[in-house]
Amino acid sequence: MIALTSPASVLIADPFPADRQRLVPCLERAGFAVSEAASARALLSQLLQGLPHVIMLDLQLPGMAPAELCRRIKRRADIPILVFTALDDDDVRVAALNAFADDYIVKPGKLPEIVARIRCLLRRTWYQYLAPDSSLHIDEHVSLDFARREVSSRDRAYRLTPLESRLLQMLVINAGQVLPNDLLRQRLWGDSEGSAGSLWEHVRRLRRKLGDNPDCPRYIFNEPGLGYRFARLLPRPFPLDPSLSPDNVTDPNTITDKETIGVPEHHGCRRQLGVV
Repeated sequence: MIALTSPASVLIADPFPADRQRLVPCLERAGFAVSEAASARALLSQLLQGLPHVIMLDLQLPGMAPAELCRRIKRRADIPILVFTALDDDDVRVAALNAFADDYIVKPGKLPEIVARIRCLLRRTWYQYLAPDSSLHIDEHVSLDFARREVSSRDRAYRLTPLESRLLQMLVINAGQVLPNDLLRQRLWGDSEGSAGSLWEHVRRLRRKLGDNPDCPRYIFNEPGLGYRFARLLPRPFPLDPSLSPDNVTDPNTITDKETIGVPEHHGCRRQLGVV
């Protein structure tokens, strides 16, 4: 069984024992499950055993160039990477953020801020609601694997881009709830806030990979002037994110890996109503 309330896991990839020893008790007190790696080889080996929710990476980790290491990590799964390093150089910071890092903290860093940054990454990637190795069967046609960023639709597998994966996670976790366009853009693109056209294009690509007909959708619905929602799942597999919806919903505490969790509600074709 996968407990939805189980702690998020953080893998500290750092060659310096003193830094790991400082971080581990702090993160454990904050409720995280913590593992450690002192080299690139050890990090990649741990990924074969299980996927963490967040990786804290020192750019001085021996064994492989940071960019190549992160490329291999992202090939394995869409795991957020928080760079935690003594390299305090603006060019290095910008290059890392542009290439592979989801956040960047210069050592030693303040422990409360480190915890807050990790929680922020989890809010953005939604892994606090989903065990990294789990797969969700939406119905007899579609299953989702967020860790590998894959959609299986009618016996075909499609890769998701990181943005497509995050968008689909938000919609599925809040299935049945309308998520406003502005909020979706802010959560996906942050301060830069992507355009309405960019959001529409990502929804269009998701629909294609899900095998969803935009004229008569089964999974992703557009509520004109409001936003998008995923068809309601029966039963709901996740607790609603309170930052997205005020609804107070009682949810099951666990789901079973690879278990069929429900089927989308059937709405029929609503093109004639102008709501697709």
